[in-house]
Amino acid sequence: VSIESYNLVMKVMALSCGRKGGSVGRALCQEVVDMLSEMSEKGISPDRNSYECVIESWARCSRDGDPYCAEKANEWLMTMERLHETNEGEEDFSPSTRVYNLVIDAYNRSGRKGTGVKAAAVLSRVPDPNDGSYITAILALSRTASERNV
Repeated sequence: VSIESYNLVMKVMALSCGRKGGSVGRALCQEVVDMLSEMSEKGISPDRNSYECVIESWARCSRDGDPYCAEKANEWLMTMERLHETNEGEEDFSPSTRVYNLVIDAYNRSGRKGTGVKAAAVLSRVPDPNDGSYITAILALSRTASERNV
């Protein structure tokens, strides 16, 4: 089995996480994480795409308002950032702007107090933010601000 095969299956599962939500979505996310471990056990080194699939699965799971999933997406993003910092050029583990945006959006959609600040904190780490990065962080911050005014 190749890394491409693993990444393809993980990508499909990540897309499904957003459709399921709740405990079923969380279970699918955990299966994606388990596949990452399985790859390592079989001597297949996960790559940038593998980690991005894990992050995407947790980010999509948060779409039903689950702050736990947003936190997990951010934890995996920080793992990927650490891999990028310590890898010294052997493999490019730099998270894409799209993946940062997924985590910002996960906080936005989780809709809990304090998530706007967390979204802004992720935005501050994006090396090359785009319009979507800013718009989604502003939405998360405005949601937090409107909660205070209610």
